[in-house]
Amino acid sequence: MKNVSIIDLVNTKKKNDEKANAFISRWRSLHVQCSDKLTEQSAIQICSNNLLLEITAFVSTAEPQTFDELVSKASNVERHVARKKIPIEMLFKSERADSTRDSLTIFVKTNETSNAYERNDMSRELTLKERKIFKYSFADEDVEEIFSVLYKENVIELPKLKHPSEVNKTKNSKFCRFHRIVGHPTSDCFVLKNVIQDMIDNKKIEVE
Repeated sequence: MKNVSIIDLVNTKKKNDEKANAFISRWRSLHVQCSDKLTEQSAIQICSNNLLLEITAFVSTAEPQTFDELVSKASNVERHVARKKIPIEMLFKSERADSTRDSLTIFVKTNETSNAYERNDMSRELTLKERKIFKYSFADEDVEEIFSVLYKENVIELPKLKHPSEVNKTKNSKFCRFHRIVGHPTSDCFVLKNVIQDMIDNKKIEVE
């Protein structure tokens, strides 16, 4: 069996035509032969750093805890990069605080700001009952997370502030971060959900 050193592991890079999962498998085979024992986290870090730069940049922010997670996250990023639908710098991954749920990946494919009332025919035409049964392509529990990414990347325009006195009441359970008022939780904001759905339908963002 070949005697593999840490230097060998550090210098073992992913090839351009090699799939991320194939590289990770190859790297782990070398790791088993390494005479110097590494902690799993150190091994994952070295392996992650040896992926292609465009993949490493996003995988490292997710901080995978196991090799299975590394394979899953690297393959996910690789798949979307391969599609060439979006510039790699416009890919954003949001990691949930609740580790029991899968991470939410949001792909922002536009630099344009979506106006809340630009295409809001849906919210004017649907009755309250119809709004409650309307099926969105994302879960209500994901609305705040999606909003946070869109707001951070400046691709969603907030409506005009109507009640300045309520703008700081963010701890109120009925505070809407989109409208910046107390009245309904962000996750129940039909106007915001319509804007998000419109961006998805028009291929401006992808939510997984």
